[in-house]
Amino acid sequence: MTTLPTTPDTAIAQWAIVLGFLMPLVVSLVVQSHWASGFKATVSLLSCLAAATVQLGIQGRLDLSHLPATALGIMALSVSFHAHFWKPTGIAPWLEQATNLPVKEGGG
Repeated sequence: MTTLPTTPDTAIAQWAIVLGFLMPLVVSLVVQSHWASGFKATVSLLSCLAAATVQLGIQGRLDLSHLPATALGIMALSVSFHAHFWKPTGIAPWLEQATNLPVKEGGG
């Protein structure tokens, strides 16, 4: 049986898939249920950008030629896995509710 060679670009893509699968859980731990959906999306985007930066840094491939595509790939996978796996199973909403901080009444 032959194995396919793993190139550095293949390794980047494989780790991007893993991160795209796990990032919705990380984001669910951070975001609060009462936050606006646009703010939650911004937190998700920045989290995926940070994950891509760390991933590429660990692999020694951190440069502007890899970062945009890797970050967008992780974000696209993250959105898809959230909508079609983590949210329907109830795991992401449960994590979000479980990590909600109490909201101060009266704003002061």
